[in-house]
Amino acid sequence: MIITKAEDTFLDTLKTTPLETLMKSKNYIRFIEEIPKVNLKHVFVHKADKDGICAKTGRLCEILFIVWMTRNGRVFEEAKKNKQLKHIDFIIIKDKIKRTVDVKAPKKWCRRNFLIDLDPSIIWVEFINRQGGGGWLYGACDFLAFYQPLNNSFYIVRTKDLATLCEKLCSQKYVKYSKDALYNLYQGEGFKDAMSIIKFTDLQQIPYWVCSLGDNFWNDFSVEEWQKAHPKTAA
Repeated sequence: MIITKAEDTFLDTLKTTPLETLMKSKNYIRFIEEIPKVNLKHVFVHKADKDGICAKTGRLCEILFIVWMTRNGRVFEEAKKNKQLKHIDFIIIKDKIKRTVDVKAPKKWCRRNFLIDLDPSIIWVEFINRQGGGGWLYGACDFLAFYQPLNNSFYIVRTKDLATLCEKLCSQKYVKYSKDALYNLYQGEGFKDAMSIIKFTDLQQIPYWVCSLGDNFWNDFSVEEWQKAHPKTAA
């Protein structure tokens, strides 16, 4: 099911309801429970991702996006490695037109205690990558799909729209600690990157679409069973 921006009420709820309350929802709890079960075979794991939890979280979100596309009759293909390096995860084909999508998982303020500190109310954005080149805000993909575990939905935005919004919201001031990166620039130690944090509710300022998996999705979905049934795409 696709919900239009005009029909979506969740972001208003996210603004007004304590995050601690929302994180008690069945959707969020089941998402957290499934993360450790993800198979990381053939999946890139960054050396700083000591237990692979960041990679597992990202892969779980990609699997959930595959499930949504499959259940909703979308024609798609997973991007090859050369496309993934350009921040493209999927190519969706409709009326012979190809549109590219980069799936984004929820993040936390810093790398420590990943499952404890996961914060679905924020979005990390990348202006400059670790090598000093253009970050994924200026990547080749057409759309970004941000998974929101609190309501089990993907929020789809045009990459160019988000880049323009972030340029308006974020200052040029660099901060030393990631905890201070809301609307400020942060650079990882030893890297050339420039990242910042915006609020998930900031997406209300640009066009977006919501692809919902539904509140009953977790009643009959298991990532372990899905991976067994899809061995070629399970990792």
